[in-house]
Amino acid sequence: MFLVAGCASPAPKSSVRIRSGGEYRLLFPEVNLRPGERIVALNVKLSGVFLRSVSNIPPDWSVDAPSPISEQVEFASSCAHGAGALFSIHDLDSMLRFRVIDSEQFDVNAEIVVTEDFDKTRSILLTRHELVLTP
Repeated sequence: MFLVAGCASPAPKSSVRIRSGGEYRLLFPEVNLRPGERIVALNVKLSGVFLRSVSNIPPDWSVDAPSPISEQVEFASSCAHGAGALFSIHDLDSMLRFRVIDSEQFDVNAEIVVTEDFDKTRSILLTRHELVLTP
C-alpha cells in the first residue's frame, strides 16, 4: 500500500461556519487520479458529531457506519467487485450527513483508496481544510 498526502486539488473555500447543533453534508474536492486508477474505498473519521444519515450509496458498495455515543465516528465504505470501482470522487458527495454536537471538538478527515490493478492500492488523505461541508 502506498500512502500519499496532498494529492487533491484545492477545495473550494467553504463559507460555512461550523456550529454546535448544525447539520452538514460532506463533499469532496477534485482528486488527482492517475491514468487507469479507480476509487475502491472511502474511510472517514469524524469527531464531535453524530451520524444522521448515509445515502446515495453507489451500486456494489457496502458501508459500515457506526454512530456511537462517544461522538467519534469511523465510517468505512468499499466496493465489493471491480465493476463497482468509481471513476470520480463526486459519486460519493453528500453520502454522509451528520450533526455537530461540539463545534470545538469537531474534526473530519478522509482516506480515499484507489487502485489500477486491484492488487496494489494507494491512499489519498484529505484533512478538514481540504474537505467541503454544506448545510
